[in-house]
Amino acid sequence: MLQLRDDKPDIAWPGYWPVLTGGVEADETPRTAVLGEIQEEAGGGVAECSNGCGGIFSGSWSSGQSRRA
Repeated sequence: MLQLRDDKPDIAWPGYWPVLTGGVEADETPRTAVLGEIQEEAGGGVAECSNGCGGIFSGSWSSGQSRRA
């Protein structure tokens, strides 16, 4: 998953598309870690799919509009 960084001159790599990263804490599963990182880094969530699609990301971009992918 990529996240477009804000285009602010005072942050590292403004306007670039880095990969989200994170780690697994001792008290969490890999799945819980991934869901937590998406929430923490991208401000979105993942909803379960009943048809085997794996998940749906939902978040808000700088326009304020909610988008799903």
